[in-house]
Amino acid sequence: MAENSSEISSKADSSVVSSPQEGQLSSDYSETVKELFAAEQDQDMEKIAYMMYPREVADGMLHLIGLSGEDVADNIFEGVGSIEFTEIIEEGPMTREELDQMTGYFDQQRRIYSAISDYGKDFESLSDEELLQLYYETVFSVQDEEQEPYYKATEGYDITARYIQDGEAKEDSFFVYYIDGEGWKISVSMRSYVQKAKRSSANSNAKSLMVALTTVLVEMDAEGIDVNGHFTIGSEEKYCRGVPDGLDLGRVGQSTATYFEQLPEFDYFAVAEDGVCVYCAVVKKEDGSLLATYPLSSVPESMDGGRFTTKEVESLDGRTIDELFKMTCDTMGI
Repeated sequence: MAENSSEISSKADSSVVSSPQEGQLSSDYSETVKELFAAEQDQDMEKIAYMMYPREVADGMLHLIGLSGEDVADNIFEGVGSIEFTEIIEEGPMTREELDQMTGYFDQQRRIYSAISDYGKDFESLSDEELLQLYYETVFSVQDEEQEPYYKATEGYDITARYIQDGEAKEDSFFVYYIDGEGWKISVSMRSYVQKAKRSSANSNAKSLMVALTTVLVEMDAEGIDVNGHFTIGSEEKYCRGVPDGLDLGRVGQSTATYFEQLPEFDYFAVAEDGVCVYCAVVKKEDGSLLATYPLSSVPESMDGGRFTTKEVESLDGRTIDELFKMTCDTMGI
């Protein structure tokens, strides 16, 4: 499955390995990814441990788990269900810094488990509390040591793995990397968690902006300013259509910023219906890559009975705010 060590080692001097052509993988690590999903489907915790960690690290980890007497596997695999691996997308190569971080962690864990095994007492008789105390004491002593690296990672890739779980399409991000003398190892990367956090923040911004705009329009309505009918307002003139005469858009923007301070950071538009915002789309000006709407993950659908309606979609990825605004205008007929 993997290339031999001498072939791979020749690539280790560069900070990254060049990306493959679209649809291709840089190295033959696909079987490792497939085996990981198969092991999860089989609920084989031991195999997963050896796929994720070097042998000595996995040995120590499994030994401690066995001594604890806890059924860790039940907790790990709870709710896993049926899994069918479908596709690998290679996002790009890991940097030398990322590879060294992984092997540095493994070096430390190897020394910790080695120190624990050399403890010199009846290890099996220790209580869970004593085992935990020993582990942390060993961690602190090992952290102070400076030793030559034991493990060497010679190439690695940031990948997205897609799969079907209980009939639902899902994806997770991983680092897959080759360690000399050990083969390909795979670890969950933080990219998916970071992306989910960004998505959650973007959704929250869309909701906050819609509430702020509605508040401003209600206040203006109370002053006798005409906010009736269907119209759009936004961060630029091109996003403002069908606005009632007498509605000062400059004032709308300034007042909205008092309720939503981050307003200048966004491109946005909103659909107003008789003085209430019913739809909002926002994207950060700095990158324009994470489009969010409120209602969440929705696109315009129709003017049902004279009311603007939306429908939920699986993802807004690949759409732009201008495309969404055109859909909105087409739906409203403005």
